[in-house]
Amino acid sequence: MSNGLLQKLIDEDFGIEGRGKWLHSVDHDSLVINSENETWFWNKTGQRGNVFDYLIQIRGMKKDQARNFLKNSFGGFSEIKESIEPQQAYEKLVNVMWENGKTNREYWYKRCLSDDTIDRYKLGYFQGWNLIPIHLNGEFINFQIRRDEPEKRITNWYKHIADKPLFGSEILQFTKIVYITEGLVDSILLRQEGFPAVASYGVNYWKPEWFGLFSNMNEIYYLEDNDIAGRVGARTVAKALGLGRVKIVSFPEQREKYDTGDFFKDGGTKETFVEHVKNNSHYLFELEGVVNDWTISKHKRNKGFTKS
Repeated sequence: MSNGLLQKLIDEDFGIEGRGKWLHSVDHDSLVINSENETWFWNKTGQRGNVFDYLIQIRGMKKDQARNFLKNSFGGFSEIKESIEPQQAYEKLVNVMWENGKTNREYWYKRCLSDDTIDRYKLGYFQGWNLIPIHLNGEFINFQIRRDEPEKRITNWYKHIADKPLFGSEILQFTKIVYITEGLVDSILLRQEGFPAVASYGVNYWKPEWFGLFSNMNEIYYLEDNDIAGRVGARTVAKALGLGRVKIVSFPEQREKYDTGDFFKDGGTKETFVEHVKNNSHYLFELEGVVNDWTISKHKRNKGFTKS
């Protein structure tokens, strides 16, 4: 037996009420606990199991992490059976975390996201973490989880799922212009403001196979953060997608690490953003002064000109 550990965990996460054998969560009354045999069932999501399953399915631990947690909690878990090890993401968790976050949206508000946007993307919350659902070909595969306290951190909910698709890539088939941001939140914010945007997962993450996704784009803008890492990331993407195709948008007069989100936090609007992009975007060869016959001719070919 787990000596009441299951009830303790659920009470920490969602609160518990009731008496006798059957208990249920305060925050989610369809989450039911059998206090006699230390099992649980979440009617709304269809999930069930024992304390080991709860650590994996709900708290998002890996199998070995759950083992160590149980071992440290009560010196062993010989009677805890490993009934379920998740091999894929649980789609129903998206709604659970979104519902759980309806009364805790300050993280998103600070980043200028509206309630409509939060609901549209089903941005969630769980135990101090703010969650962005990630989909691949229309199917949920993971959460990016983020927090500011006690330290700023961004990671994934499911550690065993390594795939990171280009965030928002589904819009590329409907547009000829696109804005690429370093982070997911900035791309969501740009979409809120009416700009077609996609995002990578930081300056050090770009897949060569994404090249084909941009084959039909007439205009590509990369929004670089105002730091060395941001400039490196912008050049990586510009080179990957081809000289004369990507215009790098910078914030040259702003503080270190200033980014797209900061622009709107400082009162920027859709109109002033368009003006900023117009005045502060350059091709890579313009930024580096690489203006020679080869780069000019390639640029003209990409823009539909022929070399004289």
